[in-house]
Amino acid sequence: MVPGLEHKSAILGLVSGEILHGLGHRAEGLLQIEQNTNFLLSVFEDKKRYVHGRLIYAKLLINDHRIKEALEVFVSTADVAEELQDKELKAFILNNAGICYKHLGKWEKAKQCVETALAIFQELGLKTDAVRSRFELINLLTAEGRYNEAINQLFMNQNAFFALGLPVDAALVGLAIVEILPLAGRASDVPPRCKWMIDTFTKAGLHRRAMEALGHLNHVAQDRGRLAPDDVESVRVVLNSIRSAGSEEALDI
Repeated sequence: MVPGLEHKSAILGLVSGEILHGLGHRAEGLLQIEQNTNFLLSVFEDKKRYVHGRLIYAKLLINDHRIKEALEVFVSTADVAEELQDKELKAFILNNAGICYKHLGKWEKAKQCVETALAIFQELGLKTDAVRSRFELINLLTAEGRYNEAINQLFMNQNAFFALGLPVDAALVGLAIVEILPLAGRASDVPPRCKWMIDTFTKAGLHRRAMEALGHLNHVAQDRGRLAPDDVESVRVVLNSIRSAGSEEALDI
């Protein structure tokens, strides 16, 4: 076989292995990915494709709830990304390693990885990746009870969604903010924040159904001075239905 075809065949092996895994042939799919990944490195010295294959492998391990094994793949692959001097790839690996550490309950290690990844994404101007990474940081801060820090990060993501022209996503972040404010001892900020959402999202041209839902939420907040979980969740359902229907180009986060 011509070497060029062998190389392409190994790359296709990564794809077919992922498909096999998705069809329920998990062990066979993982083995095929591992064999072709090693082939790409040992025979062709294609480190970029090797890393790509390793990341597919790690993703499937996470899907199989084999978090510790996935983490080991991310950690070992980070060294190759460093050799390649690929900052974006390094940030992606670190962010995923952080997610694994979080699942394993290693909060400090998780936060170190995610914060480093976020800083790199911001440095490179990768806005959507930064948003995703920041949400991981928000989850970690919330789990640690560091609610005010989480709120600050939520504000950053909300501003990012406005800049990206995604008002529905920005409104969903707004719901997260009003939910977490009482946990930070700032329940009195909820009614003003709901009023702010009405004014801001009206100007942003948010979908009519979404504005009706936010209008009801604002009415409840002004009337009671607080919100129940069901009040917020009902609005979230409306926003997510609009998002799923493709009323705007939603971010997959």
